[in-house]
Amino acid sequence: MNDILTLQELADYLKIAPKTVSRMIQRGEIPCMKIAGQWRFRKTVIDAWLTSKMTFSEEHQFASLMSVDSNAIQLSRLITPETTLMHLKSRTIENTLIELTSPLITHGYLDSTASLVSRLLAREHMVTTAIGFGTAFPHIRNVRENSPNLPPIIMGISHDGVDFGCLDGSKTHVFFLLLACSETAHLRLLSRLARFSQKEETLHAILQAQTRQEIHKILMEEDYESLAQPAQ
Repeated sequence: MNDILTLQELADYLKIAPKTVSRMIQRGEIPCMKIAGQWRFRKTVIDAWLTSKMTFSEEHQFASLMSVDSNAIQLSRLITPETTLMHLKSRTIENTLIELTSPLITHGYLDSTASLVSRLLAREHMVTTAIGFGTAFPHIRNVRENSPNLPPIIMGISHDGVDFGCLDGSKTHVFFLLLACSETAHLRLLSRLARFSQKEETLHAILQAQTRQEIHKILMEEDYESLAQPAQ
């Protein structure tokens, strides 16, 4: 039972206000369960979740990532058909990164992705960007090194899954390669995608989709649902 925390105990553990935890619950940002009308949290799950969040913002305060209100970010506008890969074939981390960056050459953004892949791989060797829920958010450590003319997100889908180093040992099926060159934009995208990735039904629908158009429709529906949520 020492692994189970109350809302107040979790707030003390994270060193944030209980009302901040409550807002995070309402926005679906934190793993939790309701028992007899009371919110409870499993410390081991929180530790894994917290580690995944902190790997996204090594040079930023944890609170800055958690306080970002990014419901207004429309993924359907940022993830286009030309930057969506429906059937990733790679099985290793390096080859997956090579495959994810391939649209940058195909569509004329870069002549070579060797340097980018090297920096992405270095980031994965430091700490994985796979957060669980079958998703990963590959990105370089210093996002300011990204070229400003790159698309902000490349999405890739692996139906068989990739052993991408997730802390819980699960395979990763949906990848969001983040290429924003602004730290603020990068954090906002991470916050938005973190909530998106916890929606099991949406991710299942993405894996079942047969075309890029179906993926785009799913993203539009999820954007609409997100925008319809009341401000906290």
